[in-house]
Amino acid sequence: MLVNCSKNHLRKFIPVQVRTFATEEQLKKRMKSISNIKKITSAMKMVASARLRRSQQKLQAARTFTTPITEAYPEIDEEKVNDILSNLKDNDGQDRNTKAVIAAIACDRGLCGAMNSSIVRDIKKKFADGYQEIQKSGPTDIVLTTFGSKALSGVERLFGSYLNFAVTDSGKSVDLNFKQTSLLADHILELQPDRLQIIANYFRNMISFDTNTINYYPPNIALQVDSKALEDYEIEGPDGEELDNFHSFRLACILWGHFAEADAVELSARVSAMESSSKNAGEMLDKITLQYNQMRQSKITTELIEIISGATALEDA
Repeated sequence: MLVNCSKNHLRKFIPVQVRTFATEEQLKKRMKSISNIKKITSAMKMVASARLRRSQQKLQAARTFTTPITEAYPEIDEEKVNDILSNLKDNDGQDRNTKAVIAAIACDRGLCGAMNSSIVRDIKKKFADGYQEIQKSGPTDIVLTTFGSKALSGVERLFGSYLNFAVTDSGKSVDLNFKQTSLLADHILELQPDRLQIIANYFRNMISFDTNTINYYPPNIALQVDSKALEDYEIEGPDGEELDNFHSFRLACILWGHFAEADAVELSARVSAMESSSKNAGEMLDKITLQYNQMRQSKITTELIEIISGATALEDA
């Protein structure tokens, strides 16, 4: 082959990767690797299945406990809320921006399907739309909080300027208890939000879940919408203090319920994901085993043909 090596037309030989058939040794290594992956995914499925039953019992107890407390407030009319928030005044009587706290609840571990990505995708979509549903009440200061390392890693790079605090590795060693949840609720209330939006997953069954955004409002906003909401209750103590305490307790119950939902969704999604992974690994292992056996059979057949041909040649000689 002639190569033009002039100064203006220098050519170099560039190695090009050529795709060839895998050797017998390479197929054996691949079979061993896939077999190990299948063992790991099967073990993860068994562990998640064992934990899921306890998580479902905890979720049922959390729903039974939190439902009456969360339903103490009436259904909030969003249009009335926006009108109230648009007329908020500061201490000097001037119009002020409302504050909206966005709390995203995910988990600390991966390998659980689309549970975490659905939370991050919902946040990105809301920010891309400019959070139009909360901007209807006028200029709004947005504060972002996350629960779970997967939620933090998904939004930290894009929306780090909105991030106030993040909670990670909260349930890896021991389950999150109600006291810890109450402390998290206090952290949120220290931000003094006029509107709280919680983005979380809701457990439906073993194979499906919903990603919902729930609005919660402090007592001064909710009671302006419906002043007769708490007429059926007798409130004791200093005016306003008991409502604030009830609001703190109610928010802790809400977070407690969402954490229980997230735990059940995580485990059910991991069971489904690991079951699919084990099935795919088994199918891939069967295909590679068949290819390996065909290669061995072809090699043995070739060797037999060579032996028979050699013996026949000796007989003829």
